[in-house]
Amino acid sequence: MAYSRYSQTEEVQNADTDYKKVFKSRYGLSDFVVQKRRSALEYPSYEDLASMNFTYETWTIGSRLHKLSEKYYGNPSYWWVIGFYNKRPVDADYSIGDVLKIPTSLEDALEKLGL
Repeated sequence: MAYSRYSQTEEVQNADTDYKKVFKSRYGLSDFVVQKRRSALEYPSYEDLASMNFTYETWTIGSRLHKLSEKYYGNPSYWWVIGFYNKRPVDADYSIGDVLKIPTSLEDALEKLGL
């Protein structure tokens, strides 16, 4: 199973009125929605990055972060690692011809993030 960046984050109850209206009308939920707080990941230091190995991949037609994660890590769930290390978190942030750096060692990449 993939390591979730949310595995150690606190759950909170979101009782915001707008959420309440939408989720009640769509899903029949009542007073609140349970959500995870956003993880505050620190981008690795220059020294940490210098100690890592990267593979480089050019974004082409049909490229997707989850496909790259499957190709390099054997699991599409680690797409967010590639996005994080490139400081562009979603597919829409890339254009054809962009070169992405992909941490060669997933374990090392997660360790540098404190996970």
